[in-house]
Order: sequence, then C-alpha cells, then structure tokens
Amino acid sequence: QFFSALRSEFFRLRGFWRAKLSVWRFSHCDFYRFEKFDEREYAPRERDAFPTPHHPDYTYAPQPMIPIPPVSRHEFRKRFDSCRKLAYCPHRLISWFRKCNCPSQTAKAHSRELLDKFPKKTSQLDEYSEVRETFWGIYARQAICFRWILFYNLLCITPLIWLIFMWLFVWKERDLESALMPTSIMLAMLSVFWSTFLGSLKFGQDA
Repeated sequence: QFFSALRSEFFRLRGFWRAKLSVWRFSHCDFYRFEKFDEREYAPRERDAFPTPHHPDYTYAPQPMIPIPPVSRHEFRKRFDSCRKLAYCPHRLISWFRKCNCPSQTAKAHSRELLDKFPKKTSQLDEYSEVRETFWGIYARQAICFRWILFYNLLCITPLIWLIFMWLFVWKERDLESALMPTSIMLAMLSVFWSTFLGSLKFGQDA
C-alpha cells in the first residue's frame, strides 16, 4: 500500500505529460533532513540523516539506525515498480510462463519490516504555518532512462528511413547521396543535442 501510494503521488506531482514522456524516471529515494522555512515551502538540508534516537516526535527501528540509508536503491526501484494487482501485472507481457516475483506478490515481501526503518512523524506537520521547522523523510530522486533516449532517437530517424526507402524503391531515384543527406543532418543534430544535454548533467542524475 505504501509504495502504491508513493507511486501515485509521484506521478501526480510530476503531471501527466512529464510522467509519460520525460526521459527522467524514478530512480530511488534518499533519506533527508528537511527544513520548512515558510508556508508550504521546504528545502532538503542533509542527506542520509535520521532523527536522534528516542526522538519524542519520531519512531523508527532500530535506534540508532545502522546502516544509513537502510534501504538500497535497488530495493526502492523494485518495490516502486511492483505490481499492485496480479491481474494487471505488466511483467506478464515479458514472459507468459514466468511467475511474477514482484515484492507485492511474494509471500515474504517483508513490507512491515521495511516500513519500520522509515522515520515516521507522530504529530501532524502544519504546512500552512510560518514557523521554521525541521523534519525528516524521504526524497524521491530521478535518473536518465537511456531506453527513452533511444526511443526518441528512433522516432526522429524513422521518417528519414521511410524517405530513403521511398527514394530508392518507389521513386526509383539513383542518387543515394541525396537520399542520405537528411538522415546525416538529423544524426548530426541529435549527436550535438544529446551530448550537450547529457554533458550538462551530473552523473546522469538530478541534483
């Protein structure tokens, strides 16, 4: 239930078009200390931070938390992408003969054990107050999905491949150099665009 709600809220905050079409995809969650500095205004302050042991406003186990982070990136991603219902399992499209091994479908998913490691605030955070307040929680991170980059490249090149096919086999033109010219220009533009885009990132992950 928790990861299903996390996924729904993540996509809601991103918006429909960004969630469906962006090359940025969910990677994992980091544990952060946050600061509320104004009405509904927050800032991440410290990564891999947990409340002090026996904090009066937070519960988690074990105390102190060792190691930090208590949940690996791989497990976050695995549970984020897990099936909510077996009947709608998208992994069945990959293999009709393989049983779904998503954490939500396995008998020993250890969900309760995992959630015990999360810092849980026992009182309500007043989002609309102007009081500066420190709190702890998880921070969703995104990373570049190269499969989507490949998809957009193919989407740009496909009409040009069709043009080459029509040029050679339908229009019966013999000037292959002219047929390849638009494709060469497109490949050069894509190379410049993606090299500039990826070069401006820090290790391919959002800050």
